[in-house]
Amino acid sequence: QIITGIFLAMHYTPHISLAFSSVAHICRDVQYGWLLRNLHTNGASMFFFCIYLHIGRGLYYGSHTLKKTWYTGTMLLLMLMATAFLGYVLPWGQMSFWGATVITNLSSALPYIGPTLVHWTWGGFAIDNATLTRFFTLHFTLPFVLDPANPLITPPHIKPEWYFLFAYAILRSIPNKIGGVFALLSSVLILTIIPYLHTSKQLTMTFRPLSQLTLWFIIINIMLLTWIGAQPVEHPFIIIGQIASTTYFILFLLMLPIAGLA
Repeated sequence: QIITGIFLAMHYTPHISLAFSSVAHICRDVQYGWLLRNLHTNGASMFFFCIYLHIGRGLYYGSHTLKKTWYTGTMLLLMLMATAFLGYVLPWGQMSFWGATVITNLSSALPYIGPTLVHWTWGGFAIDNATLTRFFTLHFTLPFVLDPANPLITPPHIKPEWYFLFAYAILRSIPNKIGGVFALLSSVLILTIIPYLHTSKQLTMTFRPLSQLTLWFIIINIMLLTWIGAQPVEHPFIIIGQIASTTYFILFLLMLPIAGLA
């Protein structure tokens, strides 16, 4: 990722009028540019796939009981998700522009400091060159791009990368803005309380079939949320997303500790 990112950065231009064209230039004119970009984009997806497998393995074998290691891993996950989001904006495509607008606006729900934080993130009163420059400075990946950005046309359905879809589905399942932001953060930060929800005397789930079943339900539920996050915000996907989001937290906060007691 670092090597391909360095070569991509050599040809990328962090300017709202040139960013999309520079990505197209990389794919069309730079020798093996299309290969570098595909390796970089698909490498990021594969990286997150391995991370999610690693989290599942940690839950199965009880690695969360090593609290310092588990908390370090959770913080690294948050940093990786933030880095991937920054890269999602860089191509300045239609989806990336409006995705950045929606996600950065979420911080405006914070009392007192919300609007100031949004303006600081943007580097002004709207997403512009300063925003793109900041994101490019902090980021080292470049995700897939579809269409050039048009701030005057809002796409009917914003869909982030697949590894964000489960959290995005939880976010939009709650109509209240503050509640949605809280649920979004909780969907990832819930990993920090997993060590305190371990109620079994056994470390692993090898000899705990009920805990194994609960873990499989969690995996299926996350897959369902991922699918819902890719669907438009309309019936019946809204109600399915709300049910799946509620089930997500019930499985972690109630079913996992109860299964450990069995």
